[in-house]
Amino acid sequence: MSLFKSETQLPLDTSGFMTVRHLTLKGTSYEIGSHLASLARSRHHVEPRRQPSETLRNRFQREYVQRRYPIHFERMKGIAAAFDSKLDDDELDFNQLMYNMEPFGCSAVFYPPSKTKSGQGFLSRNFDFSLKTMDDREASENHPAVVGSPYIMELYPDDGYASLAMCNYDLVNGVLDGINERGLVVSILADDESANTYPREPAFTRQVGLNELQIMRLILDSCANVEEAKQALLSHRLYYAHIPLHYLIADRSGKSFVFESSYTNNRYHILDGGTEPFIVSNFLLHRYADGTPLPEDDNPNGMYARYNRIREKIAAHSEPFYTDEEVREYNRCAYIDPSFDKTSRTLWHSVYDTCENSMKVDFYVKDLPEGSQRSESFTFRLKPHR
Repeated sequence: MSLFKSETQLPLDTSGFMTVRHLTLKGTSYEIGSHLASLARSRHHVEPRRQPSETLRNRFQREYVQRRYPIHFERMKGIAAAFDSKLDDDELDFNQLMYNMEPFGCSAVFYPPSKTKSGQGFLSRNFDFSLKTMDDREASENHPAVVGSPYIMELYPDDGYASLAMCNYDLVNGVLDGINERGLVVSILADDESANTYPREPAFTRQVGLNELQIMRLILDSCANVEEAKQALLSHRLYYAHIPLHYLIADRSGKSFVFESSYTNNRYHILDGGTEPFIVSNFLLHRYADGTPLPEDDNPNGMYARYNRIREKIAAHSEPFYTDEEVREYNRCAYIDPSFDKTSRTLWHSVYDTCENSMKVDFYVKDLPEGSQRSESFTFRLKPHR
């Protein structure tokens, strides 16, 4: 089977902040991994680095992936081949294609199909992030912004579910939000509360298991519903390489849950959604599940303030069902306000339809005197697979 590949650049303002590409790949996981590695090398200057001190960890990680995540193991074979290397070279890591990583903020809401006018479930999600470079400089042509070149990744692997996702940081694993052909939607959100309150212990280097981005790619590849996603999260060895996160996951039937871990990453919490919209921001919901009030938030862009604005919008809703436009409009009230934050913006707002297997997304373009300019909305839909 030969790889089908297609790449287009979205028609955003050329003087704007981001370059967004829609990349479609259909073929074997080996072919997909090989193409992504070639792209990482040519466009993002990614090269594997020899690390003699990591041979044991690299070998056991490779063996873990071979046993527990065979789809990704095939991609790793393709990555190694693209770098003219051998997969069993223990001094090299072919587990990821990292090209940027920094903390981020977000807000997300899942609207179950029983509460929408169209009878379809929607995940509405804001991705908030800095406009600066990895080392906190102003972005330029020679020093790109951390999220200056995200991808809309549409994959059709021959050994897993087709998926459509917003990706950054890691070309092969970097799912930030997405949907698969079974109508399962995922969204990751930074746990800023823990990061601000407790000492952080990111691994930075690879560990044996799956990192905070890889587990979302695995779920899109291999899980059909909420129950299978829970099983995947609870049965894999998880660690965070850079940022403590939590996850909002929902399926076509309307079931949803949030998966969280303690700040030590030693205890997991699952909070099931009900029949009402399920709101998530950048703090751990299980800490407030007993009715403990949220802390005061003087910053309009803060994690509690954004959560409360969406909650107030939903609480004021008097109709029995939410229209498609209300699903989008309610998240807009939680966009980053530039007058209170000069360096961060809501870089995209994506809405996933679990029945249509589609994504509607718009992007931050640039700042104008009257406020932030945003792009038109773009719609993408998964095609029938196999």
